[in-house]
Amino acid sequence: MTPTEFKSRYIASLPEVPDELRVELDLERFVAFDADTLTDLSLASADAAILSDVGLPNSASPWLNFEIDPNRRLKPIDSFPQMVAIGSNAYGDYVCLDLDANAAVVYVNHDDSNARVLINSSVSNLAKSLCIYLTHRHEGDPADLLSAIGSFDPDATLPGTFWHHESRALTDGGG
Repeated sequence: MTPTEFKSRYIASLPEVPDELRVELDLERFVAFDADTLTDLSLASADAAILSDVGLPNSASPWLNFEIDPNRRLKPIDSFPQMVAIGSNAYGDYVCLDLDANAAVVYVNHDDSNARVLINSSVSNLAKSLCIYLTHRHEGDPADLLSAIGSFDPDATLPGTFWHHESRALTDGGG
């Protein structure tokens, strides 16, 4: 999926809301990342293209936010020099690229002794997963979310991962 295809697909997957609310909530705003800094991180070209060309949604279901302080963006987080911040979750945990794991997207769970929790194995897979999540939440069968994500990123659906947890919450009606 190209960066432009990702952004178009993501926006098309958003729920129907009145135009004035869509503008107020800023649902279609994406946060792009500095291309020069991304080059220094040696990311896969597809991942760097998504981050620099269109970016990630400033706020994405389920509970992810990619609008962080520019002074923290793409900088190592305390005690984890291999993890560079790209966002946060609803609990205040950093969402990061784990440079020791081929830039897997993870969060550092501060409530669990800073355990590393896998979100996706790459930014490209995160982009696909965000679109699939919206589709399954609003139009599809929530029970199929894990198999849909697992078809291209199987490790992201294992017990203890972000998507495993979110799938259970969605299926139980809490998503």
